[in-house]
Amino acid sequence: MSNLTPFQIITSSENAMAAYFVPDAGANMPPLTGKDNYKEWALLFQIAWQYRGIWGLFNGTEDFLESPTLQAYEDPDTLTAEHERYLKHVQKMQYAMAFLMESVDINIRVKVQFHDKPSMAWSDLKNLYTPTCLDIAEKKMKDLCQKDCKSLGHYLRSVNDSRIEIQRLRKGQWSRGGQMDSSPEAWCDDACKMKIISGLKPEYVHDLIGRCYSLRSIDEMSLKEFGDLLLKREPIIELGEG
Repeated sequence: MSNLTPFQIITSSENAMAAYFVPDAGANMPPLTGKDNYKEWALLFQIAWQYRGIWGLFNGTEDFLESPTLQAYEDPDTLTAEHERYLKHVQKMQYAMAFLMESVDINIRVKVQFHDKPSMAWSDLKNLYTPTCLDIAEKKMKDLCQKDCKSLGHYLRSVNDSRIEIQRLRKGQWSRGGQMDSSPEAWCDDACKMKIISGLKPEYVHDLIGRCYSLRSIDEMSLKEFGDLLLKREPIIELGEG
């Protein structure tokens, strides 16, 4: 039996990973960068590993093998066979972790690089980056734009509805003792006004700030006053009368 360690045997073999390599399986897959792309990344990663026939290492359905000992196997031939089986298993584990490290952003890599079991690393990533209902609601608010809505009124209602939903979810998280970087009253009037402005069509921004109102005057308005102003200016802006 070889005196080399499993890692030395694996890294010294030119064909160590050949049995698990499938051209283009997972190639050019965008890395995991955070909660925003976790769902898409996790799906692509799972497909790539199912294609390689090694997904069981990540979802926990393939058992982790312990190193065989002389006490467990009295027959030397059986011990040798089990040792070879163990080495192949370690090889798969090493390859799986190497691929996982290459599939995540470097800032995320440091959070799972000390795991020796792919299933534990996968579980940590899932717990850290699966978006919550609050994450989804925040992203929906962030992505709202007037051009994607049926009308200006629809855009304003969508912002207000998202605001109400975010505050509801934040209050629920707050009441359960969850950690948040702001109070459950986040998305105050001023924040919503800035959000509305950032999602307006360029001609609306030009009319409001370039022609009619200063940011200071807008800041002094209530959210309702600001919304009413936009709706009042809508037909003028759409007609291009300024």
